[in-house]
Amino acid sequence: MITGSRCITTFMAVEPGPDPNVYANVAEFDAVPVEGGTLCRDGRWRAFEGGATGTTPFRLFFKDGVFRASP
Repeated sequence: MITGSRCITTFMAVEPGPDPNVYANVAEFDAVPVEGGTLCRDGRWRAFEGGATGTTPFRLFFKDGVFRASP
């Protein structure tokens, strides 16, 4: 979702195996208006339980209700 100057989404990281650990996270990006839509860049993520944080080079483009990710 885009709210103000931020793009916010949730995601899960799942370990492989028969009884995998699942980690719930939230990512927040800077929302930058660009020609024709919004670019979500400079991402930061954190675990919901507060144990881990980081950054991501992942970028998203939002236009006409559709998100497109960089390859």
